[in-house]
Amino acid sequence: MRAPLKTVLSISVLAMAGAWTTQAAAADPGLCRDYAHTAEHQVRAAHEDMRCERAVAENPARWTGDYDAHYSWCLGAKTKDVERERNARRATLEHCLPDRRW
Repeated sequence: MRAPLKTVLSISVLAMAGAWTTQAAAADPGLCRDYAHTAEHQVRAAHEDMRCERAVAENPARWTGDYDAHYSWCLGAKTKDVERERNARRATLEHCLPDRRW
C-alpha cells in the first residue's frame, strides 16, 4: 500500500512542477500588451517606407499589422524570445530607416 501512495504523490509533485514551469516561462499579459502595441508602431513604420519593403517581404509574420497575432504569440512565448523579436524589428528599422530614432 505504501509503494502505490509514494508513486501517486511523486506523479502529483512532478505534474505540479511541470505546470509551474510552463507558467513561469510564459510572458506576462502586461508585457504582451506593450509588445503588441510596439509591434504595431514598428510595423506601421516599416510598411509606410519603401526602404523596408524587402525586410517586410522576407518575414511577413514578423511584420504583420495584426495586433492580436502579436499579442497571442507573446502570451505563449518566453520573455527572452519576446525581447529578441522586438529587438529584431528595431534592428531592421535602424537599418532601413537610419534617419529615424527607434
